[in-house]
Amino acid sequence: MKLIIKSLIMILFAAGAYAADEPDMKAGEDIAMKGTPEGATACFACHGTRTEENKTGSFPRMVNQSQYYILQQLKDYSSGARNNAVMGPIAKALTDKEKADVAAYYAKILFPTPKVKKAASAVLKRGEELAVVGDLKIQVQACNNCHGPGGMGMAPAIPAIAGQHANYLEAQLKAWKDGQRKNSADLMGPIAKRLSDKDISALALYFEQVQINAGKAVAK
Repeated sequence: MKLIIKSLIMILFAAGAYAADEPDMKAGEDIAMKGTPEGATACFACHGTRTEENKTGSFPRMVNQSQYYILQQLKDYSSGARNNAVMGPIAKALTDKEKADVAAYYAKILFPTPKVKKAASAVLKRGEELAVVGDLKIQVQACNNCHGPGGMGMAPAIPAIAGQHANYLEAQLKAWKDGQRKNSADLMGPIAKRLSDKDISALALYFEQVQINAGKAVAK
């Protein structure tokens, strides 16, 4: 627990010290929709647009994320701190300014609310328990303690997970559990390792059901 608190303080300190030139939203939109001549693929191909999302669930929804968090992930992909065969080459093809521009663009736009299949009530109940209360028996604190009420995120450094694709959330938790995802591993690794695969699935399905409406997280 002390390690988690220390890591959170370091992240928030870094976020507070973060400063960047005023981003160019139009340039960010151009990158998102067209990519760059240097080889960065258009973001919308995987992450969707204002009116339509990628429905596979393999790529994250960019809803309600801060510019800082998106930019930090791009930097981690570029440096190799976060390993991904798709995002690594794309992030490396972007300049620092282009990373900031596209991060600012995605931090501001709104996405349509996706329709998701309702999971079994017992599964959602377990997911909600872990999200809101945690589980003392396995020494896992509530997800909302860090990710905010309803999993809406704690800007600038802690991401929103409300309404995120279940497939993506499950994959990331398992990556931390198995040690495959390295960034934020000091925070998420110990938690993910204490969760069973069933608990991971329950959490992912629960947060997928939570939608962000008018700035509030609402369980469907």
